[in-house]
Amino acid sequence: MGGNKLRILFILQKLCCNGAHGVALNLQLHLDRSRYEPTLLLLENKGKYLSRIPEDIKVVFAHKSLNYNRYLVPYYLVKIMAEARKNDVIVGAIEFRPTYLAYLAATLAGKQSVGWVHVPLEKAIFTRMARQYVRLLYPKLTSIVCVSNATKHSVLKVTPVKPERLKVIYSPYELDSIREKANEPVPDWAESIFKKPTLIGVGRMCHEKGFDILVEAHARVIRKGIDHNLLIIGPSNPFQNKLQELARDLRVVDSITIHGYVNNPYPLIKKASALVLSSRVEGLSNVVIEALALGRPIVATKCGGPDEILSDVKSAILVPIDDVDALASGMSTVLKEHRLGERFSSTSVELLQRFLPQNTMSKWEQLLTEISQQKAGAEQTIQTGRKQPGVAMGGCIWSDILHHVDNSFFRVWLGRFHNMIMSHTACELSEKELAGSTLVFAPHQDDETLGCGGTIIKKNRLGAKVTIVFLTDGRKSTNLIPASELGVLRQKELDLSIFYHEVFSFLRITFIDRYINGASLQNT
Repeated sequence: MGGNKLRILFILQKLCCNGAHGVALNLQLHLDRSRYEPTLLLLENKGKYLSRIPEDIKVVFAHKSLNYNRYLVPYYLVKIMAEARKNDVIVGAIEFRPTYLAYLAATLAGKQSVGWVHVPLEKAIFTRMARQYVRLLYPKLTSIVCVSNATKHSVLKVTPVKPERLKVIYSPYELDSIREKANEPVPDWAESIFKKPTLIGVGRMCHEKGFDILVEAHARVIRKGIDHNLLIIGPSNPFQNKLQELARDLRVVDSITIHGYVNNPYPLIKKASALVLSSRVEGLSNVVIEALALGRPIVATKCGGPDEILSDVKSAILVPIDDVDALASGMSTVLKEHRLGERFSSTSVELLQRFLPQNTMSKWEQLLTEISQQKAGAEQTIQTGRKQPGVAMGGCIWSDILHHVDNSFFRVWLGRFHNMIMSHTACELSEKELAGSTLVFAPHQDDETLGCGGTIIKKNRLGAKVTIVFLTDGRKSTNLIPASELGVLRQKELDLSIFYHEVFSFLRITFIDRYINGASLQNT
Protein backbone atom coordinates (compact mmCIF):
# COMPACT_ATOMS: atom_id res chain seq x y z
CA MET A 1 0.00 0.00 0.00
CA GLY A 2 1.22 3.47 -0.90
CA GLY A 3 1.16 5.41 2.37
CA ASN A 4 -2.04 4.45 4.15
CA LYS A 5 -4.12 4.34 0.97
CA LEU A 6 -5.20 1.22 -0.87
CA ARG A 7 -4.40 1.54 -4.56
CA ILE A 8 -7.03 0.16 -6.92
CA LEU A 9 -6.53 -0.31 -10.67
CA PHE A 10 -9.76 -0.39 -12.74
CA ILE A 11 -9.52 -1.74 -16.29
CA LEU A 12 -12.06 -0.82 -18.98
CA GLN A 13 -11.91 -1.08 -22.75
CA LYS A 14 -13.31 2.41 -23.28
CA LEU A 15 -15.77 4.94 -21.82
CA CYS A 16 -18.60 5.02 -24.32
CA CYS A 17 -22.29 5.73 -23.61
CA ASN A 18 -22.77 2.43 -21.85
CA GLY A 19 -24.58 2.01 -18.56
CA ALA A 20 -21.88 -0.29 -17.16
CA HIS A 21 -19.15 2.20 -18.10
CA GLY A 22 -21.02 4.98 -16.34
CA VAL A 23 -21.51 2.82 -13.24
CA ALA A 24 -17.81 1.90 -13.16
CA LEU A 25 -16.87 5.57 -13.33
CA ASN A 26 -19.41 6.39 -10.63
CA LEU A 27 -17.90 3.78 -8.30
CA GLN A 28 -14.44 5.33 -8.64
CA LEU A 29 -15.92 8.77 -8.04
CA HIS A 30 -17.37 7.67 -4.68
CA LEU A 31 -14.38 5.78 -3.29
CA ASP A 32 -13.21 7.39 -0.04
CA ARG A 33 -10.11 9.32 -1.13
CA SER A 34 -8.68 9.27 2.37
CA ARG A 35 -8.44 5.46 2.15
CA TYR A 36 -8.38 4.59 -1.56
CA GLU A 37 -6.43 5.79 -4.58
CA PRO A 38 -8.09 4.74 -7.87
CA THR A 39 -6.38 4.48 -11.25
CA LEU A 40 -8.33 3.94 -14.48
CA LEU A 41 -6.64 2.06 -17.33
CA LEU A 42 -8.35 2.19 -20.73
CA LEU A 43 -7.59 -0.02 -23.73
CA GLU A 44 -9.00 2.64 -26.08
CA ASN A 45 -8.66 6.40 -25.89
CA LYS A 46 -12.22 7.23 -26.85
CA GLY A 47 -15.76 7.55 -25.53
CA LYS A 48 -18.18 10.33 -24.60
CA TYR A 49 -17.66 9.64 -20.89
CA LEU A 50 -13.96 10.62 -21.04
CA SER A 51 -14.99 14.17 -20.19
CA ARG A 52 -16.68 12.92 -17.00
CA ILE A 53 -13.51 11.51 -15.43
CA PRO A 54 -12.77 13.41 -12.18
CA GLU A 55 -9.43 15.20 -12.03
CA ASP A 56 -8.25 13.19 -9.02
CA ILE A 57 -8.47 9.87 -10.90
CA LYS A 58 -5.24 8.92 -12.67
CA VAL A 59 -5.92 7.78 -16.25
CA VAL A 60 -3.58 5.47 -18.17
CA PHE A 61 -4.00 4.31 -21.77
CA ALA A 62 -2.73 0.84 -22.64
CA HIS A 63 -1.55 1.97 -26.06
CA LYS A 64 -1.35 5.13 -28.13
CA SER A 65 -3.76 3.57 -30.67
CA LEU A 66 -7.31 4.92 -30.40
CA ASN A 67 -8.91 1.59 -31.28
CA TYR A 68 -8.54 -1.83 -29.71
CA ASN A 69 -6.33 -4.17 -31.75
CA ARG A 70 -6.13 -7.83 -30.80
CA TYR A 71 -2.59 -8.04 -32.20
CA LEU A 72 -1.55 -5.51 -29.57
CA VAL A 73 -2.76 -7.64 -26.65
CA PRO A 74 0.79 -8.57 -25.56
CA TYR A 75 1.68 -4.88 -25.41
CA TYR A 76 -1.51 -4.13 -23.47
CA LEU A 77 -0.54 -6.78 -20.94
CA VAL A 78 2.96 -5.40 -20.49
CA LYS A 79 1.51 -1.92 -19.83
CA ILE A 80 -1.17 -3.31 -17.52
CA MET A 81 1.45 -5.33 -15.63
CA ALA A 82 3.53 -2.21 -15.09
CA GLU A 83 0.48 -0.50 -13.58
CA ALA A 84 -0.55 -3.63 -11.67
CA ARG A 85 2.75 -3.63 -9.80
CA LYS A 86 1.96 -0.11 -8.53
CA ASN A 87 -1.48 -1.11 -7.23
CA ASP A 88 -2.87 -3.45 -4.59
CA VAL A 89 -6.05 -4.74 -6.25
CA ILE A 90 -6.82 -5.08 -9.97
CA VAL A 91 -10.49 -4.78 -11.03
CA GLY A 92 -11.79 -5.92 -14.41
CA ALA A 93 -14.55 -3.30 -14.41
CA ILE A 94 -16.63 -4.98 -17.10
CA GLU A 95 -17.06 -8.52 -18.41
CA PHE A 96 -14.78 -10.46 -20.70
CA ARG A 97 -11.70 -8.76 -22.19
CA PRO A 98 -10.91 -6.26 -19.36
CA THR A 99 -11.45 -9.06 -16.83
CA TYR A 100 -9.21 -11.53 -18.69
CA LEU A 101 -6.44 -8.93 -18.79
CA ALA A 102 -7.00 -8.00 -15.14
CA TYR A 103 -6.61 -11.62 -14.07
CA LEU A 104 -3.47 -12.27 -16.12
CA ALA A 105 -1.77 -9.04 -15.05
CA ALA A 106 -2.75 -9.47 -11.39
CA THR A 107 -1.50 -13.06 -11.34
CA LEU A 108 1.84 -12.21 -12.92
CA ALA A 109 2.27 -9.17 -10.67
CA GLY A 110 1.27 -11.11 -7.55
CA LYS A 111 -1.82 -9.00 -6.82
CA GLN A 112 -5.48 -9.75 -6.11
CA SER A 113 -8.03 -9.60 -8.94
CA VAL A 114 -11.73 -8.74 -8.98
CA GLY A 115 -14.20 -9.34 -11.79
CA TRP A 116 -17.33 -7.20 -12.11
CA VAL A 117 -20.33 -8.79 -13.84
CA HIS A 118 -23.05 -6.44 -15.12
CA VAL A 119 -25.04 -8.79 -17.38
CA PRO A 120 -26.20 -12.44 -17.21
CA LEU A 121 -23.21 -14.23 -18.73
CA GLU A 122 -25.08 -17.10 -20.37
CA LYS A 123 -26.95 -14.59 -22.54
CA ALA A 124 -23.88 -12.49 -23.31
CA ILE A 125 -21.50 -15.25 -24.44
CA PHE A 126 -21.81 -15.59 -28.20
CA THR A 127 -18.74 -17.67 -29.14
CA ARG A 128 -17.19 -20.95 -28.07
CA MET A 129 -13.90 -19.17 -27.50
CA ALA A 130 -15.49 -16.69 -25.06
CA ARG A 131 -17.08 -19.58 -23.18
CA GLN A 132 -13.67 -21.23 -22.84
CA TYR A 133 -12.06 -18.06 -21.51
CA VAL A 134 -14.85 -17.48 -18.99
CA ARG A 135 -14.80 -21.06 -17.71
CA LEU A 136 -11.02 -21.02 -17.38
CA LEU A 137 -10.28 -17.56 -15.98
CA TYR A 138 -13.31 -16.46 -13.94
CA PRO A 139 -12.94 -19.22 -11.28
CA LYS A 140 -9.35 -18.04 -10.72
CA LEU A 141 -10.35 -14.48 -9.80
CA THR A 142 -9.96 -13.58 -6.14
CA SER A 143 -13.55 -12.33 -6.04
CA ILE A 144 -16.42 -11.61 -8.45
CA VAL A 145 -18.90 -8.79 -7.84
CA CYS A 146 -22.35 -9.22 -9.39
CA VAL A 147 -24.75 -6.29 -9.79
CA SER A 148 -27.81 -8.46 -9.06
CA ASN A 149 -28.84 -11.94 -8.04
CA ALA A 150 -29.65 -12.64 -11.69
CA THR A 151 -26.04 -12.05 -12.69
CA LYS A 152 -24.82 -14.15 -9.75
CA HIS A 153 -26.92 -17.13 -10.86
CA SER A 154 -25.63 -16.70 -14.42
CA VAL A 155 -22.00 -16.87 -13.26
CA LEU A 156 -22.70 -20.08 -11.34
CA LYS A 157 -24.44 -21.49 -14.41
CA VAL A 158 -21.58 -21.02 -16.88
CA THR A 159 -18.46 -21.32 -14.70
CA PRO A 160 -17.26 -23.72 -11.99
CA VAL A 161 -16.57 -20.79 -9.64
CA LYS A 162 -16.88 -21.32 -5.90
CA PRO A 163 -20.09 -19.61 -4.61
CA GLU A 164 -18.23 -18.00 -1.70
CA ARG A 165 -16.20 -15.95 -4.18
CA LEU A 166 -19.34 -14.25 -5.49
CA LYS A 167 -20.68 -11.05 -3.95
CA VAL A 168 -23.90 -9.28 -4.90
CA ILE A 169 -23.35 -5.53 -4.55
CA TYR A 170 -25.78 -3.10 -6.13
CA SER A 171 -24.20 -0.26 -8.09
CA PRO A 172 -24.22 3.27 -6.60
CA TYR A 173 -26.61 5.86 -8.07
CA GLU A 174 -26.75 9.60 -7.34
CA LEU A 175 -30.56 9.74 -7.08
CA ASP A 176 -30.69 13.36 -5.89
CA SER A 177 -28.50 14.40 -8.81
CA ILE A 178 -30.80 12.53 -11.22
CA ARG A 179 -33.84 14.36 -9.83
CA GLU A 180 -32.05 17.71 -10.02
CA LYS A 181 -31.05 17.18 -13.66
CA ALA A 182 -34.62 16.11 -14.47
CA ASN A 183 -35.83 19.62 -13.60
CA GLU A 184 -34.04 21.10 -16.60
CA PRO A 185 -36.24 21.89 -19.63
CA VAL A 186 -36.67 19.29 -22.35
CA PRO A 187 -34.74 19.99 -25.57
CA ASP A 188 -36.50 22.09 -28.20
CA TRP A 189 -36.64 19.18 -30.65
CA ALA A 190 -38.72 17.16 -28.13
CA GLU A 191 -41.38 19.77 -27.30
CA SER A 192 -43.74 18.72 -30.09
CA ILE A 193 -43.41 15.03 -29.20
CA PHE A 194 -44.90 15.55 -25.74
CA LYS A 195 -48.05 17.20 -27.08
CA LYS A 196 -49.41 13.64 -26.99
CA PRO A 197 -48.98 10.98 -24.29
CA THR A 198 -45.47 9.65 -24.87
CA LEU A 199 -43.73 6.39 -23.97
CA ILE A 200 -39.94 6.39 -23.84
CA GLY A 201 -37.30 3.73 -24.39
CA VAL A 202 -33.67 4.38 -23.45
CA GLY A 203 -30.55 2.43 -24.35
CA ARG A 204 -28.02 1.43 -26.96
CA MET A 205 -29.43 0.66 -30.41
CA CYS A 206 -28.72 -3.06 -30.40
CA HIS A 207 -30.47 -6.41 -30.51
CA GLU A 208 -30.15 -6.96 -26.76
CA LYS A 209 -32.29 -3.90 -25.98
CA GLY A 210 -35.24 -5.31 -27.92
CA PHE A 211 -36.25 -2.04 -29.55
CA ASP A 212 -37.54 -3.99 -32.57
CA ILE A 213 -40.11 -5.61 -30.27
CA LEU A 214 -40.93 -2.19 -28.82
CA VAL A 215 -41.63 -0.72 -32.28
CA GLU A 216 -43.92 -3.66 -33.12
CA ALA A 217 -45.75 -3.33 -29.80
CA HIS A 218 -46.16 0.41 -30.40
CA ALA A 219 -47.74 -0.30 -33.80
CA ARG A 220 -50.24 -2.69 -32.21
CA VAL A 221 -51.22 -0.14 -29.56
CA ILE A 222 -51.77 2.46 -32.30
CA ARG A 223 -53.99 0.01 -34.17
CA LYS A 224 -56.06 -0.38 -31.00
CA GLY A 225 -56.89 3.32 -31.31
CA ILE A 226 -54.76 4.51 -28.40
CA ASP A 227 -53.10 7.65 -29.74
CA HIS A 228 -49.58 8.27 -28.42
CA ASN A 229 -45.98 8.85 -29.43
CA LEU A 230 -42.93 6.64 -28.88
CA LEU A 231 -39.52 8.20 -28.23
CA ILE A 232 -36.38 6.04 -28.34
CA ILE A 233 -33.07 7.63 -27.33
CA GLY A 234 -29.57 6.20 -27.17
CA PRO A 235 -26.20 6.06 -28.93
CA SER A 236 -26.70 5.72 -32.68
CA ASN A 237 -25.39 2.83 -34.77
CA PRO A 238 -26.47 0.86 -37.87
CA PHE A 239 -29.20 -0.89 -35.86
CA GLN A 240 -31.03 2.45 -35.74
CA ASN A 241 -31.55 2.27 -39.51
CA LYS A 242 -33.21 -1.13 -39.12
CA LEU A 243 -35.60 0.31 -36.53
CA GLN A 244 -36.53 3.19 -38.83
CA GLU A 245 -37.10 0.76 -41.71
CA LEU A 246 -39.31 -1.37 -39.42
CA ALA A 247 -41.31 1.73 -38.45
CA ARG A 248 -41.88 2.50 -42.15
CA ASP A 249 -43.00 -1.06 -42.83
CA LEU A 250 -45.47 -0.87 -39.93
CA ARG A 251 -46.64 2.61 -41.02
CA VAL A 252 -45.92 4.26 -37.67
CA VAL A 253 -43.16 6.65 -38.79
CA ASP A 254 -45.23 9.70 -37.82
CA SER A 255 -45.63 8.53 -34.20
CA ILE A 256 -42.05 7.34 -33.57
CA THR A 257 -38.95 9.45 -32.92
CA ILE A 258 -35.64 7.59 -32.84
CA HIS A 259 -33.05 10.03 -31.55
CA GLY A 260 -29.34 9.60 -30.90
CA TYR A 261 -27.39 10.13 -27.71
CA VAL A 262 -28.82 12.70 -25.27
CA ASN A 263 -26.41 14.08 -22.68
CA ASN A 264 -29.19 14.60 -20.12
CA PRO A 265 -32.09 12.19 -20.73
CA TYR A 266 -33.75 12.77 -17.34
CA PRO A 267 -36.11 15.64 -18.34
CA LEU A 268 -37.40 13.41 -21.15
CA ILE A 269 -37.92 10.43 -18.82
CA LYS A 270 -39.67 12.62 -16.25
CA LYS A 271 -42.07 14.08 -18.81
CA ALA A 272 -42.91 10.73 -20.42
CA SER A 273 -46.10 8.88 -19.52
CA ALA A 274 -44.02 5.79 -18.76
CA LEU A 275 -40.69 4.10 -19.40
CA VAL A 276 -40.75 0.94 -21.51
CA LEU A 277 -37.86 -1.51 -21.11
CA SER A 278 -38.04 -4.07 -23.92
CA SER A 279 -34.64 -5.67 -23.30
CA ARG A 280 -33.84 -9.30 -23.94
CA VAL A 281 -31.15 -9.29 -21.25
CA GLU A 282 -30.26 -6.92 -18.38
CA GLY A 283 -28.08 -7.39 -15.34
CA LEU A 284 -29.73 -4.61 -13.34
CA SER A 285 -30.84 -1.80 -15.73
CA ASN A 286 -29.74 1.72 -14.89
CA VAL A 287 -32.70 3.33 -16.64
CA VAL A 288 -35.21 1.37 -14.53
CA ILE A 289 -33.64 2.74 -11.34
CA GLU A 290 -33.55 6.23 -12.82
CA ALA A 291 -37.24 6.04 -13.82
CA LEU A 292 -38.14 4.85 -10.32
CA ALA A 293 -36.23 7.79 -8.86
CA LEU A 294 -38.33 10.10 -11.07
CA GLY A 295 -41.60 8.42 -10.09
CA ARG A 296 -42.42 7.14 -13.56
CA PRO A 297 -44.56 4.05 -14.28
CA ILE A 298 -42.58 1.25 -15.92
CA VAL A 299 -43.36 -1.54 -18.35
CA ALA A 300 -40.43 -3.97 -18.40
CA THR A 301 -39.57 -7.43 -19.67
CA LYS A 302 -38.55 -10.17 -17.25
CA CYS A 303 -34.98 -10.05 -18.51
CA GLY A 304 -32.93 -10.51 -15.34
CA GLY A 305 -32.18 -7.69 -12.91
CA PRO A 306 -35.46 -5.77 -13.44
CA ASP A 307 -37.38 -8.79 -12.10
CA GLU A 308 -35.88 -8.46 -8.62
CA ILE A 309 -36.12 -4.64 -8.64
CA LEU A 310 -39.72 -4.31 -9.79
CA SER A 311 -41.45 -7.39 -8.34
CA ASP A 312 -42.98 -5.37 -5.47
CA VAL A 313 -43.38 -2.03 -7.27
CA LYS A 314 -47.06 -1.18 -7.81
CA SER A 315 -46.33 1.28 -10.60
CA ALA A 316 -44.56 -1.36 -12.71
CA ILE A 317 -45.81 -4.00 -15.13
CA LEU A 318 -43.59 -7.02 -15.92
CA VAL A 319 -44.04 -8.98 -19.16
CA PRO A 320 -42.26 -11.93 -20.83
CA ILE A 321 -39.27 -11.38 -23.12
CA ASP A 322 -39.92 -11.13 -26.89
CA ASP A 323 -43.71 -11.20 -26.36
CA VAL A 324 -45.10 -8.40 -28.54
CA ASP A 325 -48.71 -8.91 -27.41
CA ALA A 326 -47.81 -8.82 -23.71
CA LEU A 327 -45.64 -5.72 -24.15
CA ALA A 328 -48.39 -3.98 -26.15
CA SER A 329 -50.92 -4.86 -23.43
CA GLY A 330 -48.68 -3.37 -20.72
CA MET A 331 -48.15 -0.22 -22.78
CA SER A 332 -51.91 0.11 -23.31
CA THR A 333 -52.49 -0.20 -19.58
CA VAL A 334 -50.09 2.59 -18.59
CA LEU A 335 -51.54 4.86 -21.29
CA LYS A 336 -55.15 4.29 -20.22
CA GLU A 337 -54.63 4.32 -16.44
CA HIS A 338 -53.42 7.88 -15.93
CA ARG A 339 -53.28 7.44 -12.16
CA LEU A 340 -50.76 4.59 -12.34
CA GLY A 341 -47.91 6.99 -11.64
CA GLU A 342 -49.53 7.92 -8.34
CA ARG A 343 -48.94 4.37 -7.11
CA PHE A 344 -45.33 5.26 -6.42
CA SER A 345 -45.47 3.97 -2.86
CA SER A 346 -43.30 3.89 0.23
CA THR A 347 -42.18 0.44 -0.91
CA SER A 348 -40.58 2.02 -3.98
CA VAL A 349 -38.90 4.69 -1.84
CA GLU A 350 -37.45 2.04 0.47
CA LEU A 351 -36.31 -0.01 -2.53
CA LEU A 352 -34.32 2.92 -3.88
CA GLN A 353 -32.39 3.28 -0.62
CA ARG A 354 -30.31 0.21 -1.45
CA PHE A 355 -28.84 2.02 -4.48
CA LEU A 356 -27.63 5.11 -2.61
CA PRO A 357 -23.81 5.48 -2.54
CA GLN A 358 -23.72 5.47 1.25
CA ASN A 359 -25.33 2.01 1.24
CA THR A 360 -23.37 0.43 -1.62
CA MET A 361 -19.89 1.90 -1.27
CA SER A 362 -19.35 0.50 2.22
CA LYS A 363 -19.74 -3.04 0.79
CA TRP A 364 -17.35 -2.34 -2.08
CA GLU A 365 -14.77 -0.77 0.22
CA GLN A 366 -15.02 -3.64 2.69
CA LEU A 367 -14.46 -6.15 -0.13
CA LEU A 368 -11.45 -4.29 -1.55
CA THR A 369 -9.88 -3.99 1.88
CA GLU A 370 -10.42 -7.65 2.76
CA ILE A 371 -9.01 -9.12 -0.43
CA SER A 372 -6.02 -6.76 -0.41
CA GLN A 373 -5.00 -8.36 2.88
CA GLN A 374 -5.01 -11.86 1.40
CA LYS A 375 -1.62 -13.26 0.52
CA ALA A 376 -1.05 -13.52 -3.21
CA GLY A 377 0.54 -16.85 -4.06
CA ALA A 378 1.78 -15.57 -7.39
CA GLU A 379 3.59 -12.68 -5.72
CA GLN A 380 5.50 -15.10 -3.53
CA THR A 381 6.40 -17.21 -6.57
CA ILE A 382 7.61 -14.30 -8.65
CA GLN A 383 9.58 -12.78 -5.81
CA THR A 384 11.18 -16.13 -4.97
CA GLY A 385 12.17 -16.61 -8.59
CA ARG A 386 13.82 -13.19 -8.75
CA LYS A 387 15.33 -12.95 -5.29
CA GLN A 388 16.80 -16.46 -5.37
CA PRO A 389 18.21 -16.75 -8.89
CA GLY A 390 19.75 -20.13 -8.03
CA VAL A 391 16.30 -21.73 -8.37
CA ALA A 392 14.88 -22.12 -11.88
CA MET A 393 11.08 -22.04 -11.96
CA GLY A 394 8.59 -22.95 -14.71
CA GLY A 395 5.67 -20.89 -16.08
CA CYS A 396 2.78 -22.80 -14.53
CA ILE A 397 0.30 -20.05 -15.43
CA TRP A 398 1.06 -20.40 -19.12
CA SER A 399 1.01 -24.18 -19.24
CA ASP A 400 -2.32 -24.19 -17.39
CA ILE A 401 -3.91 -21.72 -19.81
CA LEU A 402 -2.45 -23.27 -22.96
CA HIS A 403 -3.56 -26.71 -21.83
CA HIS A 404 -7.19 -25.56 -21.65
CA VAL A 405 -7.39 -23.19 -24.61
CA ASP A 406 -7.21 -24.61 -28.12
CA ASN A 407 -7.67 -21.36 -30.03
CA SER A 408 -4.57 -20.98 -32.17
CA PHE A 409 -4.55 -17.16 -32.22
CA PHE A 410 -4.84 -16.97 -28.43
CA ARG A 411 -1.99 -19.44 -28.05
CA VAL A 412 0.23 -17.45 -30.44
CA TRP A 413 -0.16 -14.06 -28.73
CA LEU A 414 0.00 -15.63 -25.28
CA GLY A 415 3.27 -17.25 -26.26
CA ARG A 416 4.56 -13.92 -27.55
CA PHE A 417 3.52 -12.24 -24.35
CA HIS A 418 5.30 -14.91 -22.33
CA ASN A 419 8.51 -14.16 -24.23
CA MET A 420 8.04 -10.44 -23.64
CA ILE A 421 7.50 -10.97 -19.92
CA MET A 422 10.57 -13.19 -19.65
CA SER A 423 12.74 -10.57 -21.34
CA HIS A 424 11.08 -7.78 -19.34
CA THR A 425 11.65 -9.45 -15.97
CA ALA A 426 15.01 -11.10 -16.70
CA CYS A 427 17.88 -10.01 -14.50
CA GLU A 428 21.62 -10.40 -15.11
CA LEU A 429 23.14 -12.71 -12.50
CA SER A 430 26.23 -11.45 -10.72
CA GLU A 431 29.38 -13.61 -10.52
CA LYS A 432 28.61 -14.26 -6.86
CA GLU A 433 25.13 -15.53 -7.73
CA LEU A 434 26.52 -17.68 -10.56
CA ALA A 435 29.01 -19.27 -8.16
CA GLY A 436 26.25 -20.40 -5.79
CA SER A 437 24.81 -23.92 -5.87
CA THR A 438 21.66 -24.34 -7.95
CA LEU A 439 18.64 -26.64 -8.02
CA VAL A 440 16.90 -26.93 -11.42
CA PHE A 441 13.48 -28.56 -11.88
CA ALA A 442 12.56 -29.77 -15.38
CA PRO A 443 9.63 -31.87 -16.69
CA HIS A 444 12.02 -34.16 -18.63
CA GLN A 445 15.36 -34.21 -20.45
CA ASP A 446 16.18 -31.18 -22.65
CA ASP A 447 13.78 -28.79 -20.84
CA GLU A 448 16.58 -27.70 -18.54
CA THR A 449 18.79 -27.00 -21.57
CA LEU A 450 16.13 -24.97 -23.33
CA GLY A 451 15.23 -23.10 -20.15
CA CYS A 452 18.59 -22.33 -18.55
CA GLY A 453 21.34 -24.23 -20.37
CA GLY A 454 23.50 -21.14 -20.73
CA THR A 455 23.25 -20.37 -17.02
CA ILE A 456 24.23 -23.95 -16.14
CA ILE A 457 27.37 -23.67 -18.31
CA LYS A 458 28.29 -20.32 -16.71
CA LYS A 459 27.90 -21.85 -13.25
CA ASN A 460 30.03 -24.84 -14.23
CA ARG A 461 32.85 -22.58 -15.32
CA LEU A 462 32.82 -20.96 -11.87
CA GLY A 463 32.80 -24.33 -10.09
CA ALA A 464 29.21 -24.15 -8.85
CA LYS A 465 27.32 -27.31 -7.95
CA VAL A 466 24.23 -27.86 -10.13
CA THR A 467 21.55 -30.42 -9.33
CA ILE A 468 18.90 -31.17 -11.95
CA VAL A 469 15.69 -32.86 -10.90
CA PHE A 470 13.68 -34.35 -13.76
CA LEU A 471 10.05 -34.88 -12.83
CA THR A 472 9.79 -37.73 -15.37
CA ASP A 473 12.12 -39.61 -17.68
CA GLY A 474 10.09 -38.41 -20.69
CA ARG A 475 8.74 -41.80 -21.74
CA LYS A 476 5.18 -40.46 -22.05
CA SER A 477 5.99 -37.29 -23.98
CA THR A 478 4.68 -38.74 -27.28
CA ASN A 479 2.52 -41.62 -28.49
CA LEU A 480 4.63 -42.22 -31.62
CA ILE A 481 7.14 -44.43 -29.74
CA PRO A 482 6.24 -47.05 -27.09
CA ALA A 483 6.79 -45.63 -23.60
CA SER A 484 9.32 -48.29 -22.57
CA GLU A 485 11.45 -47.69 -25.68
CA LEU A 486 11.23 -43.92 -25.42
CA GLY A 487 12.39 -43.97 -21.80
CA VAL A 488 15.54 -45.91 -22.78
CA LEU A 489 16.12 -43.64 -25.79
CA ARG A 490 15.84 -40.49 -23.65
CA GLN A 491 18.38 -41.92 -21.19
CA LYS A 492 20.85 -42.70 -23.98
CA GLU A 493 20.47 -39.17 -25.34
CA LEU A 494 21.26 -37.83 -21.90
CA ASP A 495 24.32 -40.06 -21.50
CA LEU A 496 25.69 -39.12 -24.91
CA SER A 497 25.02 -35.40 -24.57
CA ILE A 498 28.15 -33.31 -25.10
CA PHE A 499 26.57 -30.67 -22.87
CA TYR A 500 26.48 -33.00 -19.86
CA HIS A 501 30.02 -34.29 -20.54
CA GLU A 502 31.19 -30.69 -20.20
CA VAL A 503 29.49 -30.04 -16.85
CA PHE A 504 29.19 -33.55 -15.45
CA SER A 505 31.87 -33.08 -12.80
CA PHE A 506 29.61 -30.60 -11.04
CA LEU A 507 26.25 -32.09 -12.08
CA ARG A 508 23.92 -34.36 -10.19
CA ILE A 509 20.83 -35.70 -12.02
CA THR A 510 17.75 -37.14 -10.32
CA PHE A 511 14.54 -38.56 -11.77
CA ILE A 512 11.87 -37.77 -9.21
CA ASP A 513 9.28 -40.12 -10.71
CA ARG A 514 11.48 -43.11 -9.84
CA TYR A 515 11.20 -42.36 -6.16
CA ILE A 516 7.49 -41.69 -5.66
CA ASN A 517 6.40 -44.01 -2.85
CA GLY A 518 9.26 -46.31 -3.82
CA ALA A 519 7.62 -47.11 -7.16
CA SER A 520 8.95 -46.75 -10.68
CA LEU A 521 7.25 -44.74 -13.42
CA GLN A 522 5.61 -47.87 -14.80
CA ASN A 523 3.69 -48.34 -11.57
CA THR A 524 2.62 -44.70 -11.06
